[in-house]
Amino acid sequence: MKKALSLLTAFTLAASFTSVFAETAETKSSAESAAAFTLRADTNLDGKVTETDFLRYKFYLLGDDTMLENNPKNDLNYDEKISITDMIRLRRVLDGAGVLWNPDNLPVMDGSTSAIPLEAGFKSRVLAIPYDEAYDMVEHHKTHESFDMLLSGENDMIFTVPISESQQREADEKGIHLNMVPVAKEGFVFIVNKNNPVSSLTQDQIKDIYSGVITNWKEVGGNDQPIIAYQRNSDSGSQNLITEFMGSRTLMPKENMTTVLSTMNSLIKAVLDYDNSEQSIGYSVYSYAAQMYENNSGIKFIAVDGIEPSKVTLADGTYPLISSTYAMYTDNAPKRVLDFVKWATSEEGQTCALENGYLPVKDTKLPEMLKPYTKCGTGKPKPENYKPEYMRTQLSGSLPGEFETEISFLKDKKLQGTINSDLKNLFSQIKNDAPSHYKTYISDIHYTIINGYMSLIVESKYCYNDKAKGTPEDHILPHYIYTPAKYSTLNYDLKEGKRINTFSDLFYDNTVFVPVLNDALYEYTQGWHLYKKTDFTGLTDNFKDFTLTSVILPEKNPYYGQSTQLYFDNSYYNYSYYLSDYMVTGEFYDMKDIIDFKDLDCDPDSIYECYRDEWNVIQVKDENNERYTKAEGSAFHTSDEIKEFRKAYEKIIADKNNKASIFNKERRSYNDVTLNVLLCRIDPYAYSYAKMFNNKGDRVWFSDIFGKEFEYLDENIYDIYNISLEDNTVKVSTKDDYKTLTLDIDPDHINMDYINLPFRTEIEKTKK
Repeated sequence: MKKALSLLTAFTLAASFTSVFAETAETKSSAESAAAFTLRADTNLDGKVTETDFLRYKFYLLGDDTMLENNPKNDLNYDEKISITDMIRLRRVLDGAGVLWNPDNLPVMDGSTSAIPLEAGFKSRVLAIPYDEAYDMVEHHKTHESFDMLLSGENDMIFTVPISESQQREADEKGIHLNMVPVAKEGFVFIVNKNNPVSSLTQDQIKDIYSGVITNWKEVGGNDQPIIAYQRNSDSGSQNLITEFMGSRTLMPKENMTTVLSTMNSLIKAVLDYDNSEQSIGYSVYSYAAQMYENNSGIKFIAVDGIEPSKVTLADGTYPLISSTYAMYTDNAPKRVLDFVKWATSEEGQTCALENGYLPVKDTKLPEMLKPYTKCGTGKPKPENYKPEYMRTQLSGSLPGEFETEISFLKDKKLQGTINSDLKNLFSQIKNDAPSHYKTYISDIHYTIINGYMSLIVESKYCYNDKAKGTPEDHILPHYIYTPAKYSTLNYDLKEGKRINTFSDLFYDNTVFVPVLNDALYEYTQGWHLYKKTDFTGLTDNFKDFTLTSVILPEKNPYYGQSTQLYFDNSYYNYSYYLSDYMVTGEFYDMKDIIDFKDLDCDPDSIYECYRDEWNVIQVKDENNERYTKAEGSAFHTSDEIKEFRKAYEKIIADKNNKASIFNKERRSYNDVTLNVLLCRIDPYAYSYAKMFNNKGDRVWFSDIFGKEFEYLDENIYDIYNISLEDNTVKVSTKDDYKTLTLDIDPDHINMDYINLPFRTEIEKTKK
């Protein structure tokens, strides 16, 4: 049947191929220059969409899969399959009733800074390209500059908040009629510094502040401090919003021009960390402030009339200050603008807005991808005698990336058989979930086992065969194009022999862990920009896959342009202490009882990991905006001991030369001797220390620990690498030439108050 169809198709398309080839030969150079972008529905890759492509769709759907490349750009309705719907959509395009967008026929867009993520999301969708590529295509000027460029005809349309009266007059004077079509909901929000005790204001109180009636925070329940009310410049979009909000009330005179800031970013930073920031208040639009700053611990949103702005309160309309982001264009706009705005306000365009962290213009229920994750722990009850552990047993590694892969390292062979059966079913599901025009392969299978709990994560990818053609018949070269990774997970309690299907089961019953989880996830995402749409502001409710150390954001999420694995427990970055006391995996368990090491190429002692520092530390900034670290608390000490430690800390940083240092207890070890001192690193990013202190904040010298015979080295020690009480040696490096020395030490001269013995030694003593 397929052979007969191929012959029929060859005859049917012969004339079309001839004309297409003649035209292609003439325009080869221009086609090569545009090769970086492949048109959607260009099935034969000739640089245009014609009746030829429609016929290829038709015969592909009749069964001839040689006529259509397995290319996602041929999926015109984004449902991950090629169907009659795609062919009908192409028919409408060829008849002039629809549009397939490409970089050349898109409107020239501009607008306010806050709308950059929205335009990037729209372009990613209509061009079928990754979000980061679309983001690079977006260039927005400031609100008023982009407005001027619209009036002059330099751009076709802009994304903007409501314009000012002066801007409207300017358009009227030039005889230009403006069209404003809302394409996304927007919230007008007020922000204050996190240290400001005021968390809620009424609309009248805010108007009184910005009209100069209320001038001190004590008048609204705060500290006895004057209010610094920041404003934006008069031609900014957010200044238009405050003017609209004030109504008939007059904004206070801008006598102190330092309170008028030219960019939205500078206004938020002023509230965050400028001089007297605790007295400040400012305003922004929610999409910008939430995406860029919400999870920054330095600011907070003010609740208005008792309602705090959030994705939920904006979506259900309970937050009182809701505006819109508009697509603005003139009556002289080309047809492509009308077509694009029509698409942006269609169900497909509004879904796209949702997928990129915005809210639709019509009232709608909050979609899964925007609902915050709010569950409490549903695991076993936390033991009454629970004690935090310095150590855990942990093992991780990779398995062969094949569909036939099985695990073989558990002593419980019945449980191992069950897990392998689950793994086999997962492989079948991965294959079944693949779109019909893709092939599937496994790129990685990774396991993590912590204190008797295990995660398996399978990383799979779909691929299609793209063909770069020199002519329609010759020089066909296969190019396999791979989609972003898809993650699938399995989780188990190996001690109880059961599968864990719900993420909250990893946390003790009724524990409120989400705020701490979000803090850890936020820290992990900082500085990481791969496919990033916006800053992380909280885990949403639509994820299904997870491991003992991470959550997997699904493909449709408000933060990244693809499915992404975010770690909340990563010992390299010291995230593990955030959640270990909330998790059932935090209790020490010796996994030698459940792991068959003969099937693993590793030393059984390698599973013991001392993963927690003595003190928890946080990053803070001083008055010069310089970062340094200070102790926040400890899982191993009482509140009185923590207070004493903080006194020692304050004593140390009283010396200004120490203020920018990092203070931390040395992490303990399973096999090695470690020091029980405070380390002072002059450079916050250095790994080696320059000074040591005891728990009272007094300076400790090398000779105080290892004997007075080493006083000649006290001012020259750069680092201490290894201490052996078996060989009675210590390995150090010196500041002068960073030379490594191995020193013989007298065990009778060692001050054991500064020494932590290996955990292995303590465990052996306990067993005896």
